Amino acid sequence: MDFSIKENILIDKIIEQALLEDIGTKDITTESIIPSNLKAKGIIKTSE
Repeated sequence: MDFSIKENILIDKIIEQALLEDIGTKDITTESIIPSNLKAKGIIKTSE
């Protein structure tokens, strides 16, 4: 899927806001269900 430059900027801002939401104060839901010593890796795969 091809997005315009304006759409790409908007998408980037939305993703950034979602990630910044949990920095500092952490995420209370995640903290309550995932052990703090758990380590994980992930792969993001995309397609058009």
